[in-house]
Amino acid sequence: MLRKIALSISVTVFIVIFGYLLIVNSGSPDFRAINYYLPKEFEGCAVILYNQKDASPLTISNDKEIDIIFDENGFFKTSSPKDFGWQSEDDSGYHKANYFSGGTPLAKKDIHSHNSGSYGGDNAEDIQHESISVKTKDACQADLVINIIENNLK
Repeated sequence: MLRKIALSISVTVFIVIFGYLLIVNSGSPDFRAINYYLPKEFEGCAVILYNQKDASPLTISNDKEIDIIFDENGFFKTSSPKDFGWQSEDDSGYHKANYFSGGTPLAKKDIHSHNSGSYGGDNAEDIQHESISVKTKDACQADLVINIIENNLK
């Protein structure tokens, strides 16, 4: 009876450790978190534009984190592609998304949506973007995201 209990405990411990290692190592080999730094008390639609020639590239810190620091209007652009640091062309791998307002972590309830897409308007061809609805449920409706993109490309 004691052998069965010891064997059960050993198997359980093995499964827990194996599962933990599988989850930890299944993420992107390049990064483990993206930190989104929004302006203090920001509310509305924050937008990120990728592949912008006149912008700085994203970097991965020694802690394997990518920092995205929005301007006072909740806008950020980078020369890096949307799949920067991804595990493969179609998969970003597991990573954590952290949202901050003026350096203070935001509550999960404050992020209503986080979407990505592309846009090809008058001033651009197939711009890859992300939009984050912060503290407002419908802040990033399609027409508003397009307006933000067009206004920032002028």
